[in-house]
Parts: sequence; C-alpha cells; structure tokens
Amino acid sequence: MTCTIKKRRHIPRRSFLLTALLFLICSGLTGCSLKKTEPEDAVDFSHHLDGSRITREECSAYQESILATLLISEKDGSLTGTHTGLFSTVVSVTLYDCTDTELLKGCFSLLAEYETIFSRTLPGSELYTVNHNTSGSMEVSKDLAELLALGLSFGEASNGHFDITTAPLSSLWGFSSGTPAVPEPDALKSCLATVGGENVVLEGTQLYYPAGTQFDLGALAKGWLADRAAAYLTEHGIKSALLNLGGNTLALGAKPDGSAYRIGIAMPFSPAELAGVLTIKDKSVVTSGIYERFFVEGGTLYHHILDAATGYPVQNNLLSVTIVCESSVLADLLSTVCFLLGADDGLALVEELSAGIEIYAMFLSGSYNPEAQTITEPEYLFSKGFQEATGFRFSQ
Repeated sequence: MTCTIKKRRHIPRRSFLLTALLFLICSGLTGCSLKKTEPEDAVDFSHHLDGSRITREECSAYQESILATLLISEKDGSLTGTHTGLFSTVVSVTLYDCTDTELLKGCFSLLAEYETIFSRTLPGSELYTVNHNTSGSMEVSKDLAELLALGLSFGEASNGHFDITTAPLSSLWGFSSGTPAVPEPDALKSCLATVGGENVVLEGTQLYYPAGTQFDLGALAKGWLADRAAAYLTEHGIKSALLNLGGNTLALGAKPDGSAYRIGIAMPFSPAELAGVLTIKDKSVVTSGIYERFFVEGGTLYHHILDAATGYPVQNNLLSVTIVCESSVLADLLSTVCFLLGADDGLALVEELSAGIEIYAMFLSGSYNPEAQTITEPEYLFSKGFQEATGFRFSQ
C-alpha cells in the first residue's frame, strides 16, 4: 500500500516560541464558580446525538453523577479523590495540606463541567455540538475558543505537523471503539479531505469551518484542565497537591515537609516497569507514547498518534516523549508536537523554546516487537538540563 506524503517546508521554530510565550502571557487560568444542585440518579444524553447542546440543568446533573461515583480516601493527613470514567480515563487529585472533602468535590465538579465543554465523544458537549454542526459557523464559549486558538496557532507554527482537525481520522481508525482496524485506502482518502486546520477561521469566539471538519482537542485538553484545577485549588488556599489526569501529572508546590514529588515515567509496553523516576516541585509532567492506544494487525503495530498528512500513524522510531514545564497545557501539547516532529527536530524545538520558557524533554526510542512483546535497544535522549532539573534516575 502506498500513500502520498505532503511536502513540508522547514519548520519556523521561532514561531513556536512566540506562540507559547503569547499563550502564557495572555491566558488567565482562573477558577469557575459552580452552582449547587440537587443530585439526580442518572443523566441521559442520548437525545443529544443530533448535536443539540447540553442544558445548564443537565450539566449540573452530570456533575452530581460524577460526584456520586467519586472515591474519596484519607491517609496520614492527606485526602485523595479518584474517579474512573471522567474524560474516559482515571483522574485522581490528592490534597496534602487539607482534608476538606467539599473542596475536593468542588475540584471534580469543575472538571466534570469542563467535560461538557471539551469532550469529543460526550453527546451534547460543546465540542460535540461544534463537530455535528453543518452550518459552517458557530459562536463558541470563551473557554473553547481559547483552546481552539491555541491548537490552531501551534498547527500553523508546526506547518501542519500538529492539527486539531483530525477527529475524523481518529474515528475512522477506531482506536477508542474497541474494534480498531486499518482503514480502506478510499475511506482514508475521503477522510483526509476533511482535515486541515489552515481552513479554519476563529475571530474572537466566532468559529468558521468547512463542512465535514471535526475537532479533536485530546492533545491539549487534559493539560488545560489540570492547570484550571490547580488554579481552583490555589484560590482556595491549597499549597500542596498532586493531580493526575490519565497520566498528565501536575505537582502543585511541594509536599508539606518541603520535599519534592516522585513521578514515575512508564516504560512503553511494560506496565510493571518504569523508564525512570523524576523528583519535581511546581511542575507538570506529560508523556505521549505509542503504547497508550494501539493495535496489531498483520504483525504491524498501529498507534493513535496520526500524521495529518498521510492519515497513518507517524513512524519515527519514537516510543514516547516526556515534557516537563510549569504549564500543563503546554507540556501536554508539546509532548504530541515533539512526537510528531521526531527526536531530532523535537529536541531542537525544546531547546529553542527553553530560551524563553523553563522546559525540558526526554525522548525514548527503540524498536518494539509485537510478537515477542519486547523493546530492542531502547535509547534515551535528553534536552539540556533535563536530568539536573528533574532529578531523573533510571528505575532500578
């Protein structure tokens, strides 16, 4: 099978730096006041399959349903909340200097509200509504506009390597469906015709996009949410907390005794093994890798990080990319961008960005044998200062 690869120009790295700095300067990570509601037994969103928007009352009911299934535990003066299913992943928040369960619930309620904005798969979410709108234009919320603007800016800065309009491709491959499969060439070609962030125009909160365009904010939404949740906790006096949104980790401050948090970096395809351990304070750690969602067909491994030019999983020998910086949304976004660029260009980008932002990266490459389930000759590549800044240690 052959496919045509779009020719790309040299990547203007300085535009990445300007985009990242502009976002950090202009974005306001402020909390959100939540309405108190009476709990409801269940929330049925099936009638939103036509793309109609979830009402305020339904959003409140959804928040209550999340809180009803939230597991809360207390240990040695710390309080942990864990939810399985929020954003289709496992979300945990640990407060080390507070045991206020209402405050913890407020944090999860905030996350649930944002899921009704950013989820691509939740019927009636704002993004779901955008993706099912056929008019070609739509007024969106300020929060959604902010995330769309960031994604579109990095798409332009990367010359199309990163693209937030690949939702049709992700759906076609079916990585989240439980029955993924290699698409037929004709179907893939038709799908590629709908991909292209350069065809999208965002003027304030007014969004214009061609018919068939659908957005996927999976490469930055969890990071954005982690930043918002951390801001909410800070505004309520929390100085020591650890947030984990499906592997997107944010350390708020340090532990109460002043010590750093120990964060394990997963070894791809080896759940019981770590690629290394970091010790951090007031930083976010995000890893993107081919082991998160994949399937094997005909002896070939296909993963979920797709090349917007070809429609196929990007092939560059990388297993994972880990980014460490203060902004979780930038760590989230750049872990994907750097993976798409490959180790050499990704490393060059991070070191260019480090001129204006404290940011570090680790690239783990190697060849994975699906039949033997082994990695051949794994190689580590670190950006300048990574090991010193993160206290990186190889797992024993």
